[in-house]
Amino acid sequence: MEQPTYNPQNPDGTWEAADTATRSPSPFLQIVGWGLVNFFILTAAMLAAVQFRTSISLGRPLGETYEPHFVTLYSIILVVSIGTYLLGYFGRGIDLIGQHLHIQRQFRQLIAATGISSVVVLLFLPGVSQLQMIYYAFMAMLLGAFLILIPGRLRQNAYRNLSIIDNLRQVHDHRHLLKLWLSYRIRSRYAQTLLGILWIIILPVMQSAVLAFAFTQLLGRGASTEVPFVAFLLSGAVIFGIFQSLVMRGVNALNGMRAVIKQVYFPREIIIVLLAGEVLVDFSFTFIALLVINAFLGILPNVYFLLLPIPIVLCLILGLGTSFLVTWLSLIIKDMQPLVGVLMQLMFYVTVLFNINMVSENLQFLPLLNPVSAIVEAFRAIMIYNQPPDLVSLYFPTTLSIAILYTGYVFYKVNEDRFVDFV
Repeated sequence: MEQPTYNPQNPDGTWEAADTATRSPSPFLQIVGWGLVNFFILTAAMLAAVQFRTSISLGRPLGETYEPHFVTLYSIILVVSIGTYLLGYFGRGIDLIGQHLHIQRQFRQLIAATGISSVVVLLFLPGVSQLQMIYYAFMAMLLGAFLILIPGRLRQNAYRNLSIIDNLRQVHDHRHLLKLWLSYRIRSRYAQTLLGILWIIILPVMQSAVLAFAFTQLLGRGASTEVPFVAFLLSGAVIFGIFQSLVMRGVNALNGMRAVIKQVYFPREIIIVLLAGEVLVDFSFTFIALLVINAFLGILPNVYFLLLPIPIVLCLILGLGTSFLVTWLSLIIKDMQPLVGVLMQLMFYVTVLFNINMVSENLQFLPLLNPVSAIVEAFRAIMIYNQPPDLVSLYFPTTLSIAILYTGYVFYKVNEDRFVDFV
């Protein structure tokens, strides 16, 4: 039965019934929703833990019959994730604030679910590796910090309420502006050059050719690859270029739009989305060049090309998240550009010039900590080795990329009101 509530807009000041069900979901449904959020975070943590346990040679060797994840394991995580919220709610340990929970309380619930699920798994599923559960707990805390604590603190300190759905809707409403700017910047970038848009193809091809000559003829490293070293090098450079270009262009993105930012309001994330559009246009040309060069080397397209969107989208997500972070930091840290330039150059050599097979066995865990390295290897597996990508190796890059994108976007949006003061 509906309870009568006072409506201040009623002219005679009388009480009238109000349908409270239309205002917000029931507390039970909200609790289940928050439990599902924790379940998705913990599932991502477990997937990353599976990659670490099966890839890093620590602890006892795993037999061929070892099952790192199965239905029972994730069922336990699901029940515990929702159950901890329900216990807290019915025990009056959790009080909803509108439709939201306090940030620290959300994080404590995640940690509680992590601990309880770890104990239950170790007690009732003794076949699961204890080291895998240690990785699981570590990744749960890391993802909790990136997806709950840091964004929550940033949103609490924001000048205005941050609704991500509303902000994305504004970006969609301004899509005509995005198309106009993208078309203008692509045309103007090469309008006065001798070779025009061909520079998009020439620069990475020439860089790869010089490095291939140096490593094959001068250092003799080309023999360590199973395919022509030019194809090996260029395939890595093409996919790494998505991440590198987004980060490097993000450093000067706001300064390049200084006049527009000071005069006209528009969703500021359009600036970063605009960079992504430019990078994808560049990638399309270099990808075609890669296909042509591979054809001359006897490497033809294969059926696994249907899986190419996986590494491309992952690299784009990671690049966007990192670009959101460095774009704002470049305004308050004036020497950000040379610092990012050095880091990108170092990542290029570590990620593109080498693969995990070139690293000694006791140091093979280092490339696993570099999310771009796994993405490059997945792209190479499809492009030049005619193999499907190792999906297990993409568990950690996927979880980390999504976490960085969310944190970077929130970090960028809560500071956008201060852009005018710095540009």
